[in-house]
Amino acid sequence: MAELDLPEDLVADLERRPRAGRRRVITAAASAVLLVLVLALGLPWLAGASWPQILAELGRLPAGVIAAAIGLGLLALVLETLSLRAVVPGSRTARLLPAYAATSAMSIAIPGGALLGTGMLGWLLRRGGLGVSTIVLGLLAFSLGDLAVTALLVPGAGLVAYVVAGAQLDLPGTWAAALVAAAGGVLSLAAVAVVLSRPLVAAVAERLSPLVPAAAAAVDVRDALLVLLRRRGAALLAGQIGARLAHLLVLLLALRAVDADLSVAAAVAVFALGRVVAMVPLTPGGAGVTEAVGAASLIALGVPGADAAAAALVLMVSTVIVPVAAGALAAAAGALRSGGPGSQGPRPEGPGRQGPRSEGPAQSSSS
Repeated sequence: MAELDLPEDLVADLERRPRAGRRRVITAAASAVLLVLVLALGLPWLAGASWPQILAELGRLPAGVIAAAIGLGLLALVLETLSLRAVVPGSRTARLLPAYAATSAMSIAIPGGALLGTGMLGWLLRRGGLGVSTIVLGLLAFSLGDLAVTALLVPGAGLVAYVVAGAQLDLPGTWAAALVAAAGGVLSLAAVAVVLSRPLVAAVAERLSPLVPAAAAAVDVRDALLVLLRRRGAALLAGQIGARLAHLLVLLLALRAVDADLSVAAAVAVFALGRVVAMVPLTPGGAGVTEAVGAASLIALGVPGADAAAAALVLMVSTVIVPVAAGALAAAAGALRSGGPGSQGPRPEGPGRQGPRSEGPAQSSSS
């Protein structure tokens, strides 16, 4: 991949390790408090069951259910890593996995921390010796893929499931979730429209370049991004969709374990509703709120309160606890300190150099 003529300040940003400011730390702490309150008070209230009853139901679940939730959560993490690797030529899965796990945990644990996590991932990729163009295009492609799956495909699947199982569905919060999904869909379509329209990108870049020097390279970035998406788009989306299917399978297993008599379509609708709610960054990863809404939805479909809460918490193991724990372990093992996920480890460079390493020997290891 040929290096793009990117502004030096963008190159310099990738050379500096992003750090969470005091405001983010305070926000994360407040969000954690809200998570505890929602789980401690909101979930039992919505479920109509006390925590001892919910814990007793969790204790009655087969041991294999929790093990499956953990295993499928790890599988989802691996699939997302493979999705990222597909659009970051020169990266190696064995080194990319801990880096992605650590930064993904950061994105989940800090409300609105996606930008911080992406910045940290870019820094790690740069330390691994990858070229700036490879990093910028890869992260843009990965973000677009994630946006498309999260804000378009998952809500769309939920809508289809809702229609298919409409006779038995009366889910709480459906209209609010529909509004969130619609907003996400509009955002996704707008992003896709911007990427596809070269004249639009050129016009926006021309207006912004006096204020934002990085905008001058927008047209070249757009052209290169489309080439990357044409070549690797299928692999990018396959990993993203596979990760969501792994999480959906956790919910199906949990519902079976509590003997919930729900159709697959109804379970898909509940799952999609929870994923849409998780898009609102009130708590880390949408945790607590998502489980409360999921439990309330299951109760509305006739699942007993304690069973519904237990099933929602099993899904939380896969979607929140596993990635955060895996990321914490990766960070403790040095993923945020040692060389990044490129082929040759850290390589010092001045901020103005963009390093053609993405075309070196590491390229042969890409998928």
